[in-house]
Amino acid sequence: MIKKYVIKIFKNIKFIISRIINKMEQNDITMSQAVYKETGRYLIYTVVNNNMLEIKELLELVYNQLQSDKTFLNFGEKKVILINAETPNLNGLPCVHPNVFITNNTTFEDYYSKIRYYIDSEWLDTNVGYGIDVIKILHIKIWNLDLFKNSNITKNSLHLNKNISSGFPLKSNGFPLKSSNSYSGFPLNSGFPLNSGFPLNNGFLLSKGFHTSSVSFIINKNGNVIKPLKAKPFIELNNFATMDIETINLKNFNNLQIPIVISSTHSIDNNETKTTKLFIIDHIKLKLFIKNNNLDSIKLLVINLWKEYYDYINGLLNIVDIKKLETIIDQKNKFILIKYKDNIRNSLGDEKKLEIVWKDSYRIFPVSLEGLCRNFNIIGKLSKYDNNYNSIEMFDNKSLFDKFLNYSKQDVIALFDALHYAQVIYNVKYKVDITKIFSTSTLSLLIFRQSFLNVEIPILKRKLDNFIRQSYYGGATDYYKLHGRDLHYYDVNSLYHFAMCKPMPFKLINYYRDMSSETVNFDDFFGFCKVEVEAPDTLKPILPFKHEGKTIFPIGK
Repeated sequence: MIKKYVIKIFKNIKFIISRIINKMEQNDITMSQAVYKETGRYLIYTVVNNNMLEIKELLELVYNQLQSDKTFLNFGEKKVILINAETPNLNGLPCVHPNVFITNNTTFEDYYSKIRYYIDSEWLDTNVGYGIDVIKILHIKIWNLDLFKNSNITKNSLHLNKNISSGFPLKSNGFPLKSSNSYSGFPLNSGFPLNSGFPLNNGFLLSKGFHTSSVSFIINKNGNVIKPLKAKPFIELNNFATMDIETINLKNFNNLQIPIVISSTHSIDNNETKTTKLFIIDHIKLKLFIKNNNLDSIKLLVINLWKEYYDYINGLLNIVDIKKLETIIDQKNKFILIKYKDNIRNSLGDEKKLEIVWKDSYRIFPVSLEGLCRNFNIIGKLSKYDNNYNSIEMFDNKSLFDKFLNYSKQDVIALFDALHYAQVIYNVKYKVDITKIFSTSTLSLLIFRQSFLNVEIPILKRKLDNFIRQSYYGGATDYYKLHGRDLHYYDVNSLYHFAMCKPMPFKLINYYRDMSSETVNFDDFFGFCKVEVEAPDTLKPILPFKHEGKTIFPIGK
């Protein structure tokens, strides 16, 4: 009996060793030797993805190989890692992920948890990201943080886009929100000047990405699934504030738009009393600097405008360290989120968590302010926007300037009222607080999961999903003679929803490269094939084909 167990254990060990050897022999990746760059004080590795591994699997192999590399291990205990991609689908060397702090003892799971949402949004997401799950070549840079000269690397973005440094926010609407102990918030689709005394220096500055808490994929034996969520019977709604930015056009500086007024509205007693504050640029100096063609001084005026707003928020909330700001920015360099987190003490000396979050309300309700107020039956703007507000000459017309300031107040108050009403409605109907939402799709999915979903929805792996999507062409409609009599129009409603209620295939059983009859039993085959078809010219064209972004129906091979 003992002999049998020994033989069984030996066989298991032999099987495990053989799997490891086979994995190595497959040469899934090829990693170059480390090269030290004296000018940047970093190591650089180049990795080739030989077998088209998906991103997470590729990074795991790379990371584990690094952690067994003597050059890497001897290059200091504390490090920063930054990875760029080289792929034929994209120009340049985009970031696989920004700079991340690691040590020689950091596990892959800990490392990947820091970059997961960046990978998901920047690379895997087909809506806001690249929609790419396989990267051919990686360029890896490693900085040694034990070296004093590199001690502040983690405080700066190593992958800043140097072309983006104007310091002038674009026009946006939105609002900061207040949670139980703090402000959390909504605005700024492009609000903070990037080089303006607001050092937004975290690892994700100027990076395209999107993060949402409404979808947490659960891994089961069949892959990813979206699970139902149980709504809380009662949720305490966050208080919030709204913020808006008004800009003017500088014709002398290539029609540059700069902010001249920042408006803010918040409530301190459940919307019974609202406080509205306007921050106005020094327009006397602005006109002088424009006359003297002094752009640097104009930038300083904009910086001072933002500092006024910051000082106001700081006075309300006692923010201590502005360097603790974190940001997420989309591919158009508009802010999705600006967050400030800290621990503060109240007047009694008790410590509490402070979190301020700015989001862009337009991402959640993508309609004009006028449309938003109309949808929620709220009194909106009392006056329309005057194009003269967008000119520097407005400051010379007191009557026009007063109307402009009144318009700015109306904007931010109307936005506050509409969002407050929306917050109440979504809470009553669906137990959702819109201050915790990032976008329309986030809101819709969260409501669906809490109120309607009662089964797990499997999700195909991206490689399989991309393969199947090549067969998606959409419906085809052709007419040959633009004429008809006694015509009848028929439409079947909700076919898509009806099909979604039926059992759906989701699990990959097998993958064939050889589709010969000796390998595949076509009498009992259910799946997707990439095929070559010859359509005879005796038939009307019925098979779709993608050509230069258009769907055509050719004949022939």
